[in-house]
Amino acid sequence: RLVVLDRFDGRVRWTRDALFNFRHNAIAVGGGKVFCLDRMTDQRLAHFRRRGQVPVTDFCLYALDLQDGSVVWQSTEQTFGTWLAYSAPSGLLLQAGSKNRDRADDEVGKGLAVFQAATGELVWRNDDEYGGPPLLYPDTIVTQGTAYDLRTGAAIQRSHPLTGEQ
Repeated sequence: RLVVLDRFDGRVRWTRDALFNFRHNAIAVGGGKVFCLDRMTDQRLAHFRRRGQVPVTDFCLYALDLQDGSVVWQSTEQTFGTWLAYSAPSGLLLQAGSKNRDRADDEVGKGLAVFQAATGELVWRNDDEYGGPPLLYPDTIVTQGTAYDLRTGAAIQRSHPLTGEQ
């Protein structure tokens, strides 16, 4: 369950129950919205499928109005990640994973998707593998591996400071 509180008086503004799960790293706030993934990890989904229990509805990426919790937009098309990050300067939302040796075993370790935060329109997606969690700095997605341009998804290369090689 998501619970949004008024930061001045502590009163509950609104709540939303998950159909599956709201993972703590897959919640981001910005631009007057709360972004969240309501999904199971692939590992948990495989556990249920082995027992013949398949979800009757799709996982969902939501953009909820920060003031009242109403759905601004939702998407069931691109719901693979375990990590969300919002870029205020660009108005973009990053969905990714944060797989690494010091993270939970069921973290996603491949795939990046960027959405227009206002509309939910997919800007770009790739299925690259990386170590996470990814960081936004400022228009660059920095992973423990490749860095990407947030707006285009292009891999960013730079010269080695000592050798000049890329």
